[in-house]
Amino acid sequence: MENQKAVKMSYVVNTVLLTFVLGLAVFFYLCNAESLVIFSIPTICVYLINYLFIKLKKLDFFVWLTYFWITLYMSYTTVALGFNMGFHLYSLSLILVLFCTDYMSYKLKGSATRAVLISCGIALIYMCSTAVAIWNGPIYETPKIYSNIMLIFNAGVVFAFIIIYAKILINMIIASETELTRIAHYDKLTSLYNRHFMMEALKEESDLEGSWIALLDIDDFKNINDTYGHNAGDYVLVHLAEILKSVCGKCTISRWGGEEFLVLCKDKSVETSIMEKLRSEICKEPFSFESTDIKVSMTIGVSVYEASRSVDKWIQSADQKLYAGKNSGKNVVVY
Repeated sequence: MENQKAVKMSYVVNTVLLTFVLGLAVFFYLCNAESLVIFSIPTICVYLINYLFIKLKKLDFFVWLTYFWITLYMSYTTVALGFNMGFHLYSLSLILVLFCTDYMSYKLKGSATRAVLISCGIALIYMCSTAVAIWNGPIYETPKIYSNIMLIFNAGVVFAFIIIYAKILINMIIASETELTRIAHYDKLTSLYNRHFMMEALKEESDLEGSWIALLDIDDFKNINDTYGHNAGDYVLVHLAEILKSVCGKCTISRWGGEEFLVLCKDKSVETSIMEKLRSEICKEPFSFESTDIKVSMTIGVSVYEASRSVDKWIQSADQKLYAGKNSGKNVVVY
């Protein structure tokens, strides 16, 4: 999906650049800048070739050829028409685009380009071409109205590129951060919150008065894995997560680790007796994996919040009740 977006974006960018170059070729003709009109021919060919690179998904070739040619184009037009036309400004947007592409390349391939080194090279070329244009003056003299219009136009285009690519870069970073947060907070198999998230939620919550937690453990889960295979074990975990979400919808549910789950309930309207309902539902639920019925039950330890003890002690209390239930025959809720 990310590659498809990159290809679509490349088509759009190349089309915009080609249209821009065609418009500038007309402008150069009006300015009687013959060499620039001639230079526009290979430039147009470059962007036509780029379509082939994009179609073949050779985006690296497209990117580097575009960077090289824009830098060359910017330098020559600055020397030929002078500093006042504003063609030198494109190097500023090019550097931002370069870093944006660098990030995209990292996301798509897991590797980054040498954005800093290349940006330094563009900056050096910018300073050299600008210095020549200031020192020697333009090769082609153009009416002041032309240079004023072109300066405003080029500045507008550069600002547009900076704004658009800055927005693209920020959106990609936000999307990446969102995905990292999701990975950090959720269990991949069950799509429940993970232990890390639950610990943070417990420790950061300022008002836990009236709250309770329940620590749940699947009875004889090792036997399920040994008898029916780990795929069956995964199926049981996923199906149990669905039952947990159905019965304990008002609670915060996490996969605590392995075959253990931890439920946090801060809703005072939900009583601890819901754990008995959950235990009963699990016992009655038909767990059928590949036409094989699997008997599943859970032992649950429930502990009500007390302000005098830490979160760790609170969890330890639920854990002690859980193992008391295990030692008394399993498939029970201990309050």
